[in-house]
Amino acid sequence: MDHIVAYATVITPNLHELAILAATPVPDRAAIPAAVQSLLARFPRLRAVVVTGGHLEERDATVSDFLFQPDRPAIVHEHARQVTRNTHGTGCTFASALAAYHLLTDSYEQAFLQAIVFMDLLLQRSADHTLGKGAGPLLHHLAR
Repeated sequence: MDHIVAYATVITPNLHELAILAATPVPDRAAIPAAVQSLLARFPRLRAVVVTGGHLEERDATVSDFLFQPDRPAIVHEHARQVTRNTHGTGCTFASALAAYHLLTDSYEQAFLQAIVFMDLLLQRSADHTLGKGAGPLLHHLAR
């Protein structure tokens, strides 16, 4: 995995992925900054690490997402958890939205916040639909 991350400028791991990339347990939010700092030190091309918090404290009504950039204070954005079974593809969709909004704004902070708003809207609009069994897909066409 290191050979791929070494070329990245932005990564968007969830907690499980962060633990694998940092090669350290990340059992709670207190462990996130140290894990991210180890990645920023190991991979100097990284300009931003966004840790998506949907898997953190899953019973809470609030989700915390984290933006880390070298030489800047971390930004934690807390927002209402969207209750839906249609969560398949959220990681890929979030990463794509972050990239698109970064191209539009040239700001990781703005892109981070806009991608979260986009995801919340998409999760809300996908919630009342049932496709298949288990975790259903996001319905991207409903994000208009």
